[in-house]
Amino acid sequence: MKSIWNPFGPAKQQTVITVSSCSSGLRSLQHLSSKFGRIWNFSTLKPHKQPFSVIPTRRTFQLLNLDSDDAYKRPLRSFTTPTDWQSLISTLILQTQRNQPKIMLVCGPKGSGKSTFSRVLANAIITKPSLNLNPGDNAKMASCIALLDIDPGQPEYSPPGEISLTKLKCCNFGPPFTHPAAITKGVELIRSHHIGAITPSGDPGHYLQCVLDLFLHYKHLLSQHPHCPLVINTAGWIQGCGLELLVDLVRYMSPTDVIYTSNQGPGEVIETITQATRGNKASLHFLTSQPSGMMPRNPTELRLMQTLSYFHLDEPELDNLRWNAKPVTDAIPLSVHYAGPNQSLYGVLLVGNELDPELIGQVLEGCVVGLAVVEDDAALQPLLGAHNLGDETDDE
Repeated sequence: MKSIWNPFGPAKQQTVITVSSCSSGLRSLQHLSSKFGRIWNFSTLKPHKQPFSVIPTRRTFQLLNLDSDDAYKRPLRSFTTPTDWQSLISTLILQTQRNQPKIMLVCGPKGSGKSTFSRVLANAIITKPSLNLNPGDNAKMASCIALLDIDPGQPEYSPPGEISLTKLKCCNFGPPFTHPAAITKGVELIRSHHIGAITPSGDPGHYLQCVLDLFLHYKHLLSQHPHCPLVINTAGWIQGCGLELLVDLVRYMSPTDVIYTSNQGPGEVIETITQATRGNKASLHFLTSQPSGMMPRNPTELRLMQTLSYFHLDEPELDNLRWNAKPVTDAIPLSVHYAGPNQSLYGVLLVGNELDPELIGQVLEGCVVGLAVVEDDAALQPLLGAHNLGDETDDE
């Protein structure tokens, strides 16, 4: 294979490209939503004869040298990492090999490239070459990297409205809607929490508790993988209460590095973060924002695609995810009991707007909800008041 330049390590490394056939069914979701159209290869049929966009063909890709080569005339652009991103990632890689596991918190304004930088950083650490500094160094190399994804609006390995902790052993080269659940080889879900909203602004206290619980489980993960670094991808809410929440995250999690993906302010945010990191002795890095341009899908449309992708996941085939375009209404419903000897639900937590308790039963029918496993009965005490769980269950 021809050696190419590597921006995150030695310039001459052998590059291996593996091409495999994978009939996942993801393409068929365009029959449910036009947002999944105009993504893959152009069909030989004329555009006006297509129901949404692309008709599936045997080849899902084509080689494009120029934008004008694209029959759909999409706003295409090559992915490039700014030089200051490359420099910082190279530095962090060296430090993860020589020191204790690093905790790297990525924050910044909306649309500044937090998720992209987190993805590139994780990929670079996973594929980092061994330095062979000393005979025993290889044994100290991190066998994985942990991703604490606390952006419920644009999560990486879960549907919108959730935050999660995952252990990664393989690179991520696809957009989130191509892996809406951590169920493939090399990606292990450690723990997740359903927030029920795409922003923590509705209940910052509950959100913070969920984040700290995930961070506690990362600490437990270190007992098995003592050199596993952590990348924390935060939400883009950085002003007002969002800034206070970000400061709390820095204070409670004590990251070794805080990466702010903007060098253009806001001034109040930069000043506050600088003070917070100085108090925790964390290294603060400022990066240029991800180059902006015309995007074929906006954040709302991407959330829709990720949600549809999640609900239409099928049984995996070996290590590959598979999808089916059968409407959700065709699935056999699962019946659960609110009361009685077969009681399965012990409480309903409402997030967001207030709701008359008498209407809860009607609202739940056909509603998308998150199911939480109760690990300790004490969690239900605020819901049950003076009654304990056993007495309440017996009365039903």
